[in-house]
Amino acid sequence: MADSVKIESLANELAAAIADYSEELTGAVMKAIDEETKAAAKEMKTNSPKFTGDYAKGWATKKGYTGKYSKVKIIHNKTDYQLTHLLEHGHAKRGGGRVAPIQHIKPVEIRAIENLTRKVESAAYGNG
Repeated sequence: MADSVKIESLANELAAAIADYSEELTGAVMKAIDEETKAAAKEMKTNSPKFTGDYAKGWATKKGYTGKYSKVKIIHNKTDYQLTHLLEHGHAKRGGGRVAPIQHIKPVEIRAIENLTRKVESAAYGNG
């Protein structure tokens, strides 16, 4: 049989249980953010266009903001950041015409969001 709780202390017991759950869930979400950011950066290195290889090698993560209940991690290209938009969306050629886009960021972003959502839901609903 479970421990009995007096009605007078029910509110305190509920508050403590919710606080414990909140801390557990926050920790799991923070860990999932770190894992998915790292995995996405690694995938960007693999899937990026390679002319000399410098652009692909330049993908890295950095801390954005971390609070008690929030975390921001940034994936960026530290060597050739100027090329990200041009390669992803295409651009005009000097002599006329356009260079076709090479979508390599959006697919990784979509997969990372799906994976992070799955991990957060798993942590929240106790499936993993």
